[in-house]
Amino acid sequence: MKPSRERVAMIVHSDCATDARVLRAASALASAGYEVTVFGLRSPKLPEEELREGFRICRVADFSTASFRQPLGKLLQLRRRDRIFREAVAAYGPAIIHCHDTPTLSAGFWAAERLGAEVIYDAHELFPDSLRQHGARGSWPIRQYWYAVERHFVPRVAEVITVSNGLVSILFRRYGVVATLVNNVPPLEPLYDRTFLRRTLSIPDEHMVCVYQGVLIVGRPIAQIVDVVVGLPNVTLVIQGGGPLEPALREHVRKSGIQDRCHMTGWIDPKEIHPYACGADVGLILGDGVTLNHQYARANKLFSYCMAGIPVVSTDLSEMTEIIQRHGIGRTVRNNDPAIFTQVLMELAEDKPLRKRMAERARQLAESQFNWSREQRVLVRLYERVASRCRPGAASH
Repeated sequence: MKPSRERVAMIVHSDCATDARVLRAASALASAGYEVTVFGLRSPKLPEEELREGFRICRVADFSTASFRQPLGKLLQLRRRDRIFREAVAAYGPAIIHCHDTPTLSAGFWAAERLGAEVIYDAHELFPDSLRQHGARGSWPIRQYWYAVERHFVPRVAEVITVSNGLVSILFRRYGVVATLVNNVPPLEPLYDRTFLRRTLSIPDEHMVCVYQGVLIVGRPIAQIVDVVVGLPNVTLVIQGGGPLEPALREHVRKSGIQDRCHMTGWIDPKEIHPYACGADVGLILGDGVTLNHQYARANKLFSYCMAGIPVVSTDLSEMTEIIQRHGIGRTVRNNDPAIFTQVLMELAEDKPLRKRMAERARQLAESQFNWSREQRVLVRLYERVASRCRPGAASH
């Protein structure tokens, strides 16, 4: 049954321009009859307010600019941001406040206590653990601060949502909460022209095309894959994404002498991610597995590659290995061993029938299980439970 219309505030610590999980959740709830506003951070290239698929985005606070080597200045900016968020949310008057990741919990709870609203915590990742590879931003005192924030707030929320079975288990061990798994998966899309990527980048028909789509940061052994491809003359590598490592990676490709077989496109329009992936032969997922956050992640790329109907070659990480091996949709590589990567890519390059079987299973998995039309029903049912508990004093419209 369709829930009574409730006003929902989502809080994010980003400009919410491309956060697919937030945007999909907001759209699904709007379609289910909720009035949804997402409160995010200002960006010079984006309007402070906009409408998207039945919900509103309000960019009300600023990104912090102080260095993490200036902890007092950073803390003051974060507290100012929290104050702006909580005042904006309180003025909006929601019955439910949806906090996306740890940095939004304080503002969300302050507003909830003022309004008598319910709080949902959406753990996109293990936020404090994810900071370990980010220099001063991930120093021990800063991680301990965010752990303390979680210990204080997470046990008090109405519901917890997260993105993998591993994170469900860890959140239960740490905070005694039973989280609901809502996979971070794309909507069901048709397969696109398989020749699009090759035509766009002038890739020879006889080459196997491996695509990596994602951010270029520490912890993603992409340079090692470039080195592997150097020794595989019938393989072309396409790297679509950007980040801090992009300049160094471009130089590495240049020195490797395979500019004709390694295409770095930079960031691409989100609308083109799926069409490009459909034109690849293999999708790559790379991580070093150093943090718990990596070990138990279900990378968005896994589901995007399945949607594109291509086999997956991934670093051997717990959650992704389980899915890849159980469903027979690709190969995993322990410890990012270059020799094993070489062996796996050679096998797939030489065995087109194997690639085809894996590709068909990957697409079937996307159609039958890992697509947003299924996951949004889980989200809406969770909201129905929370809405039924909303106190009479909470705002309802």
